[in-house]
Amino acid sequence: MRILYQGDMYSGQKYGGITRYFDNVISHLPDSVTPVLTSAKSRLEHARISNPQLKLFRLRRFRPWRLYSLVESAHVRAVTRLVRADVFHPTYYSYLASAGRWPRCPVVLTVYDMIHELLPHEAGGYADSRRKIAEKASVIPRADALICISEHTRKDLMAFFPTVPSSRICVIPLATDLHVTEAMGPTLTQHKPYFMFVGGRSPYKNFVRLLKAFSLLVVRHKDLELRVVGSSFTQEELATISIMGIPDNVHNVGHLPDNALARCYYNSLAFVCPSLYEGFGIPLLEAMACRTAIAASDVSSIPEVAGDAALYFDPYAVEDIAAKLLQLVEDSTLRARLVAAGSVRVQAFSWSKTAEQTYQVYRQMTR
Repeated sequence: MRILYQGDMYSGQKYGGITRYFDNVISHLPDSVTPVLTSAKSRLEHARISNPQLKLFRLRRFRPWRLYSLVESAHVRAVTRLVRADVFHPTYYSYLASAGRWPRCPVVLTVYDMIHELLPHEAGGYADSRRKIAEKASVIPRADALICISEHTRKDLMAFFPTVPSSRICVIPLATDLHVTEAMGPTLTQHKPYFMFVGGRSPYKNFVRLLKAFSLLVVRHKDLELRVVGSSFTQEELATISIMGIPDNVHNVGHLPDNALARCYYNSLAFVCPSLYEGFGIPLLEAMACRTAIAASDVSSIPEVAGDAALYFDPYAVEDIAAKLLQLVEDSTLRARLVAAGSVRVQAFSWSKTAEQTYQVYRQMTR
């Protein structure tokens, strides 16, 4: 069986859940499957994919983008014919929405969330949301099979696309490849107690409310820190942190390799997930795997993923966020209970399970 993965997201997302998802699905496929990836990146840049059967067809990006889009469309169609692909599984919606021609083999599409439909102003800007909503509207109804990464995403999908038969939709959860053994090493520079925030900081990630809540804690616990894993702070974020009077308590540690990320989780008081919406939330599993307590929003798929391993708050209420974080600072027994619950819960998720269930979807498409 030959599965063609069109690699849009590998160009648009250097660090992120979607690229990790495809890296791990491809890496854990059975030997009977030959994965084929079209990408703008080199084999070295796809080092996370450990499948020796991977066939990579590279097309470097160039400008003008309109011409590149036309060339890429022809490139992907040629690769599809050359390898005689049995299933087409794009990493995102954009390619199929703009390609013009639909693949002749069955199409499997992963649906990550409905955030642009539900929170258009918080998900990267209204214009961007309108474009992505239109892309999804053009491809979701035509896909032969739809994989949702959580039950909550499935429910949202069915609400926005009620005419799509439920028989085409299945739920396959994600996983994490972090492990607590990677955390066994020196701590990251400082030894002060700290909370941890991981990922992008689009408005729906609710980072500003977290900063406000954290500033309330610092009044009582002046040595407390918030460590932020991700891209550098913007000038606007730096100004907000300064205005709140917490520039010495909030630190951006950048993008971390897995072993340093695991140590950062392991040595923290707790991982905080204040998002207004998540389609799944891999960092929740990362925190559990690294024996870290979790404080999280009580919305969307977050309780579905974290279960009894998190202390929940209302993400729109700064005082509630602050109160729950204060509990975690002052109650070591609570932290230990959450860590124990997470250590059990995370065992239900694995990339091998995700890949096996995805493989079964491919098999159904080729019968």
